[in-house]
Amino acid sequence: MLDRAHSPSRTVTPVKPPQLDIALTDPGREFRMPVPTLAEWVVANSSRMDVARAAYSKRRAAA
Repeated sequence: MLDRAHSPSRTVTPVKPPQLDIALTDPGREFRMPVPTLAEWVVANSSRMDVARAAYSKRRAAA
């Protein structure tokens, strides 16, 4: 997915063995900004998500 969005850049150096350097592009670096906030939200809300998953599974089993 990130590759299709041109987030990483790749530079191949023709040596033996081949060397491949991968770096984030500007869009890739910008994507890193919201990730810590999202991770904090996931940690803070994990119990709510567990309850929601259990309720969903119970409804699916009853159907």
